[in-house]
Amino acid sequence: MYNRPARRRAAIGLAGALARQIPATSHQGSARDFLRRHEMEVQQALQGNQRERSALAAELPSRAGDSRNVQQAIEHCASRGQAAGPNGLRPAALNARSRWDLASTLGKLIESGEYRPSEPRTTWIDKGRGRGQRPIRIQNFEDRCTERAVLQIIRPYTESQYLDHSMGFRSPGCSRERALATAEHWAQNHDQWVWICEDLRDAFEHIPTSRLAQILRKMIPNEDLCSFIEQIAFTQNKRGVRQGGPLSPELLNIYLHWVLDRWWSQHFPNNPLLRVADDLLILARPEEAQSLYQALQQRTMAIGMPLKGSILTSLRDLTSDQSVDWLGYEIRRDGSELTVRISQKSWDKLEDHLQEAWIEPIPALAANETIRGWISQQGACYRDADVPAVYAEISRLAVMQGFLEIPERREVAWLWSRAYDRDWRQAREDVSRPVSLVTVSAGGFASQHSRSAANVSRGRVASATGETTQSAPRRREVSLFCDGSCLGSRGVGAWAYLLIDRETGFCQPNGGADLDTTNNRMELMAVIQGLSSLPESSRVHLVVDSQYVSLGVTERLQNWMARGWRSSGANSRRVMNVDLWERLAEQLSRHEFECQWVRGHSGHPENEFVDQMARTIAEQAAALQRGGPMPG
Repeated sequence: MYNRPARRRAAIGLAGALARQIPATSHQGSARDFLRRHEMEVQQALQGNQRERSALAAELPSRAGDSRNVQQAIEHCASRGQAAGPNGLRPAALNARSRWDLASTLGKLIESGEYRPSEPRTTWIDKGRGRGQRPIRIQNFEDRCTERAVLQIIRPYTESQYLDHSMGFRSPGCSRERALATAEHWAQNHDQWVWICEDLRDAFEHIPTSRLAQILRKMIPNEDLCSFIEQIAFTQNKRGVRQGGPLSPELLNIYLHWVLDRWWSQHFPNNPLLRVADDLLILARPEEAQSLYQALQQRTMAIGMPLKGSILTSLRDLTSDQSVDWLGYEIRRDGSELTVRISQKSWDKLEDHLQEAWIEPIPALAANETIRGWISQQGACYRDADVPAVYAEISRLAVMQGFLEIPERREVAWLWSRAYDRDWRQAREDVSRPVSLVTVSAGGFASQHSRSAANVSRGRVASATGETTQSAPRRREVSLFCDGSCLGSRGVGAWAYLLIDRETGFCQPNGGADLDTTNNRMELMAVIQGLSSLPESSRVHLVVDSQYVSLGVTERLQNWMARGWRSSGANSRRVMNVDLWERLAEQLSRHEFECQWVRGHSGHPENEFVDQMARTIAEQAAALQRGGPMPG
């Protein structure tokens, strides 16, 4: 049938394991190591004296423009969408050399403060159900990368100052599920079941830029970098920030942290304001609700951000069978717990995002990823949902937007159940521990207690002191079959993987295309994407037919990392495809794995499946690029 496979085992440590002993600006290690070292140095400086803080602050523009930082920004933005901006450049059109050249060029312009963005391309799409139209603003790829590079450098500063009940546009530990679980836990313990749910009207467009500029300089201690942020992210008006780029959500958080979160925490410490971006929730008792709403209304008017609703539409008493629509959830009280269902707003967002899939190079793949991502965000609703009815509605919306091929029902159900266990149940366990929600004075920062909170939210195995408190949970066991394809030595290519849960037998296939690539890059990308799809550390049986990948992960990767991604020997050269090898090393470090090589086209059923899948996706992408008919 097929040849006996060669089995190899490997244990890859993070490339940054040795990075803690060397400065961030050192040229040792990978681009990801640079950011890890930068984050640690910011944390150390914030705890140090004024001289140490000033010395690090002076380096911020050069760190933002460091080619390794910009390279990470380019890879991040490329993985978040392939839509072209006004200049027509798509990330898929850039090969590894082009991306490195772009990182070098952008880095110099960022460090000097000379980069200037272009106006975004605005596309109007129908909202559906007679809701009118809304704009999608698509920046040039270079603009997105520039904003992302700056964000990566300033985020360690801003994260150290945000309060715990600000949970939007932040790390995974500040998710929607975490916000909802915090609200449930607080209401249970303080008997606050009157919920004030509000939105800020057109929040991004109402930010007063002059006030934001002052706040920026209080939170980010470098005048040149703050001025550069104004140039690339502020609009020409006195209000509003450019939307569509990575910086605008952070700027909204910065502004609301300073003028709303801190103020509320000081004046109403017993009635927390939970904020997820511009969605607000205040918990109260019946006798407090009206005065709290009036205080919120007056404060938001004072900071230039009026509320969308009114006191009649925003106050909900969950003890009298009323429901709250918050964060895409329809929430009711059931005894001492919450019943959570998918709200109409969440369905509307799915419809909008399916419409947006048509601006991507391969809309069908984008639509499939949209559905998978959307259902994975509904974990809190799984227990109280009718899965067949939800799947039927997903199918209806997809057909309405012109997509006939969507994930199968069992895959949707599996993703949903995983999200329930991974996100909702875990969030409820985390907030029920002693560190859940801490209110501080207006002059206090979350960094005063963030260390213990972070240790609680990151897992149940390690305590705050690093000592083992419980045995590690049993790892999920999966088989991962990967393959890549390229139509020629260089050109249109695709990757594909098949993930099989060894306990349940559930199969999860996925694939994607690249318009300018090589076969080796697609082989690597298949493994990266397959491992990235696993939400938690797992035991992975990896099966590939590429000796380039097999030998790389089992024999060569550790040596490459130790030598700074250079080959051995007298004629040492930089490793090919180092950007993907870095990403693969980070993914492998999350898992326990063994790698099995099988000969291609030898009858191995799963290998044949992913091989055919990758080749089909590549052919379809090539047909779309030519403008011809899609192959059958």
